Amino acid sequence: MSWQLGRGRWSNLLTVNRTSVDNYNVHNGDHPVTRIVSTIYGDATWNFKEQLTYMPNESLRLMARAGYFYRQLVRTAEVPERYRDFSGGVRGTWKPTAHDDIDLAYAFDEYDKSDYQRIARLDIRDYSNVQNCFRLLYSHTFGSGDVLSAGADYMHDYLFNVNLEGRTRQQDSFDAFAQYDWSVDSHWEVVSALRYDYFSDGHVSRLTPKVSLRYQPVRNLNVRLGYGMGFRSPTLKEKYYNFDMAGIWIVEGNPGLRPEVSHNLNVSADYTKGRYNITVSGYCNAIENKIATGAPFYKEASDIMPHLPT
Repeated sequence: MSWQLGRGRWSNLLTVNRTSVDNYNVHNGDHPVTRIVSTIYGDATWNFKEQLTYMPNESLRLMARAGYFYRQLVRTAEVPERYRDFSGGVRGTWKPTAHDDIDLAYAFDEYDKSDYQRIARLDIRDYSNVQNCFRLLYSHTFGSGDVLSAGADYMHDYLFNVNLEGRTRQQDSFDAFAQYDWSVDSHWEVVSALRYDYFSDGHVSRLTPKVSLRYQPVRNLNVRLGYGMGFRSPTLKEKYYNFDMAGIWIVEGNPGLRPEVSHNLNVSADYTKGRYNITVSGYCNAIENKIATGAPFYKEASDIMPHLPT
């Protein structure tokens, strides 16, 4: 179900979704070599989303959103599993001049899992992940067509899990970045960027650059060369998650994970003539401390993160 309303400077969109699927069993056909009975678990869900937009004038737009998701999965009749997600946010975009744009946003998300004990009528939460995020983005377009972009992000990440040591983990992360798109002349174009990241868990920080060049000696030929440094700090789940997947396997994070750093170099040339296009490209990626999955017996020898369930 959806309901949309717009009047004057206001607009509103509300959507509601409901699904329900029963559990059912899948059996072998006649005379199987081995008999297998597999249970396919259904679920029941509710999903509500609300989005409100207000434009006091043509240069300013204000938006607000809220959402609620509920899912119940019954593996055992006495203790059904419940999953909930609460989300919301506000965002404002402002264009003070024809050449400037400012974007400010806040987002909230909380994902919980609980087990409902029907007899005792207790809804016991055993997992929760709460994130609060802020973002500021500014861009300026010069008369020559060059574009300057700059911004920053902040996120507070809270993780609760009965399988975690101490049950809770928290982290603050921050980044700031700037990028400049420079059209030197009709033959040269340069894009350069610089980004700084900081993560409070382990006090990890890194400055990463990026530069890209495009050279057009003739109208139909483009030659490109680029270099970029990548950086990714392990998440709280990848470091501290510990989960028994119904006795099938255990998902275990690795507190010893180090940040992943990469270097990327690429070069390409493309030529277009009439209906034909010819492109030749090459690249090289060098990755240090790559965060990946592995069997538990590798844990002592390397920094790995076993596979996380979706």
